[in-house]
Amino acid sequence: GLATPGHLAAVAGSGLFPVLAQQSIREMTRTRRTPDEVMDDAVFGVLQAGWTRGFGADADHLKTPGDVDRCAAAGFVLFTLDGTDVIGSRERRGRTPATRWSRAVDLFTGLARRVRARARVGFELEVSMDELPFETTPTDHRYVVTELLKRGVRIHQLAPRFPGAFEKGVDYRGDVRTFERAAAAHAAVARSLGGHKLSIHSGSDKFRIYRAVARATAGAFHLKTAGTSWLEALRVAARCEPDLFREIAALARTQFGRDRASYHISARLSRVPDAARVADVALERRFLIKDDARQVLHVTFGSVLTAMEGADWRFRDRLRELLVREEDAHVAVLARHLGRHVRPLAR
Repeated sequence: GLATPGHLAAVAGSGLFPVLAQQSIREMTRTRRTPDEVMDDAVFGVLQAGWTRGFGADADHLKTPGDVDRCAAAGFVLFTLDGTDVIGSRERRGRTPATRWSRAVDLFTGLARRVRARARVGFELEVSMDELPFETTPTDHRYVVTELLKRGVRIHQLAPRFPGAFEKGVDYRGDVRTFERAAAAHAAVARSLGGHKLSIHSGSDKFRIYRAVARATAGAFHLKTAGTSWLEALRVAARCEPDLFREIAALARTQFGRDRASYHISARLSRVPDAARVADVALERRFLIKDDARQVLHVTFGSVLTAMEGADWRFRDRLRELLVREEDAHVAVLARHLGRHVRPLAR
């Protein structure tokens, strides 16, 4: 919620619609938050900013009926259904869309019916196909959506696994023309099946492809950003309370080996400096511009926010107090960084 005014400053006047309550169940677990807390924090941030034009709330990467129930009760309106866990080695080797995706379609159908039964207000559905080691083909896309339509499930967004690498905290790695051709092919499938949007997951900091996204989809896209806001909070710490930043960076080093397990990243700890040996004026340059350091800080957010010192939070309250005290600086860095995302997309 503390980041919400900065997010709204970035999208104001752009024509893009902000999705402000968005945290996956995995991220909520790591930060020990609940769907109600995520929603409440976003709402208060909206009130603080005086925003009156509405916002989205995305219950991200839902895998079980229980996940759906908790997010529906909190008032979320977009439900992202994730079939990754039912795609086993047999499905990954499948030569046809039916052998690759049939079990996932069954899961999507069951979760969609649960959403229909539990959602408190009108809702949208998104299907996530991106967190897998193989690309989603347009034929896969068409198969999944067609099978869902046969079962009475209409989706509003679909997240393919695109060519190239969408690693956390860094720019797109791959050939932009290849990406744009794939995005255009998926957009054509979406238009032929009712016009759902393409969702680009791990969309933070992928500056090389934003214009391609806007062109290929003719504006029918949902770009998900999340952890980049955490890095901007750490930028405020590096500028305004460097000793706190050094402590966080030191913990990130010790936790990186464990926390990286659920993310597709290529950072090497050996390329990240020891913050204790970096001068105050160089912290931002050495840690928040370099790819390896950005990724180490990015994926260890949960360990930092839940670290304890006796019965007290080690960093959570100190970081919150810093961001409240330096509110103008926090809003400014978020508006600048998220603005870099918004401008090419809005064109």
